[in-house]
Amino acid sequence: MELIQFYREQFAQSIDEFEPDWQEDLNYSLGFRWDRQMNQYHEVFRITNYLDRNPNLIYALVLPERFKERNIADLIREFQSKYEIALTYFKHGIILSVCTNTEKMTETVIGFLFRARSELVDLIEFSVIRTEN
Repeated sequence: MELIQFYREQFAQSIDEFEPDWQEDLNYSLGFRWDRQMNQYHEVFRITNYLDRNPNLIYALVLPERFKERNIADLIREFQSKYEIALTYFKHGIILSVCTNTEKMTETVIGFLFRARSELVDLIEFSVIRTEN
């Protein structure tokens, strides 16, 4: 069994038990992908494998356009995390994502998901609307 398949099965078993509303995108061609609507946020979880390296786990929150007015980018620069955190702006909102290589993991796949989600929600909750001086 390939390592990416191992992590897929681990995630699938965990969400069946703890968060069964995740939907797998069977058309995703760069590994594995699941989507879920959580309150006002759209969640995405991906397992990808680039250049035959250990798989990467990526958790992302897709936020509506109104979050562009918050100071999330400033908070990310100062935020201490053991993961890589990225912020991407697009026309109708922003994507906040957390990534780790499975080689560096110290928890289960679902443990990564819970911690990544917690970190991103903390960033959102502590952000404030920017005002012009």
